[in-house]
Amino acid sequence: MKKTIYLIIGILLLNACSEPKKQTIEQLIESGSLEQLQEKRKELVVEMGKSSQDLSKINQAINILDTTQKKALVSVFEAKPSLFEHYTSVQATVKTDQNMVLMPEFSGRVLKILTKEGERVQKGQVLAVIDDGGLKEQLEVLQSQFLLSKTLFSRQERLWKQNIGSEIEYLQAKTAYEAQLKSKEQLENKLDKTRVRAPFSGIVDHVIIEEGNLVAPGQSPLFRIINFKNMYVYANVPEKYLTTINKNTKATIEIPVLDSKFEAKVSKKGNNINTGNRSFRVEVKVPNSLENISPNLNAKMHLNDYSNTNALMVPQSVVSENASNQEYVFIAVDNKALQVFVETGRTQGKWIEIVSGLQPGMRVIEEGARFVRNQQPIKIIE
Repeated sequence: MKKTIYLIIGILLLNACSEPKKQTIEQLIESGSLEQLQEKRKELVVEMGKSSQDLSKINQAINILDTTQKKALVSVFEAKPSLFEHYTSVQATVKTDQNMVLMPEFSGRVLKILTKEGERVQKGQVLAVIDDGGLKEQLEVLQSQFLLSKTLFSRQERLWKQNIGSEIEYLQAKTAYEAQLKSKEQLENKLDKTRVRAPFSGIVDHVIIEEGNLVAPGQSPLFRIINFKNMYVYANVPEKYLTTINKNTKATIEIPVLDSKFEAKVSKKGNNINTGNRSFRVEVKVPNSLENISPNLNAKMHLNDYSNTNALMVPQSVVSENASNQEYVFIAVDNKALQVFVETGRTQGKWIEIVSGLQPGMRVIEEGARFVRNQQPIKIIE
């Protein structure tokens, strides 16, 4: 009997010695074996995934079977089709095509300045007078010569029509008259350039010169004139919106410094793509009634690049995402929270478009959506 017992103990000890001992985490780390550590990590991930799935199944079963658990208080709203307009926003600038620094067309000394800063002027109005350097006297002399040549030509022309006189006398008189006329017109045009005139109606924003200053064409700025009517806001829009933003696209313009906003439509769209920033230009007209507007103000342009007249919209706060990156919402069905997987679209403010997964008429859980579980009993509050 004793021999048998000793034999059994010996066999057990032999088996125990032959079985490999499992190493602890600390032993694996101390071994410094990267391959063993990676293998161990894989085993743990598989075990954790299986445990998580089993736990989820158990929780769902408990939620269904346990009638004593406390009901979650939630609020719901009915999913209804509505108009959804998505806007993309870009930085913009206020501009006007009539913002000009006037330069003289004649060299000389400024004799008079006939306007002041902030004054409204009309197109063609004289703003300053430059010393003509004796052009006026030259014109008076030329005017006398012109009148004489005109009189001689008129007489010679009458005689020529009566077949009196020679053709050469007629042609000489005509040539002299035409030459004097052209010289007179050139001098009058040159003299007119001593009058600096407003090229368009607007406001004198800055008087740059002073009386007595010497000025020269293309070198001496005189005035800055701005027309505050017919202004526009322009922006460079990324090329990906080329097919969705067009002329007459709805736009909202914000001018932060004026704390103002207005609705409008795109008045002009460029088709050329800027190779530097891959964008195209759009313009929106500014209402003339807008006050205190000035060129070069910073603005923000919101452009309607997408519209859906039958969109299902929900607050972004009710959409959740699981570990597999699947989005879902909870709906109320028979006083229970039911998880519904959805596909989302564009967002606008706090709202997000549901492209699929949600049907009109479903009651979506809003308040409490982050705290309920699938199949959990709920109590709907107003």
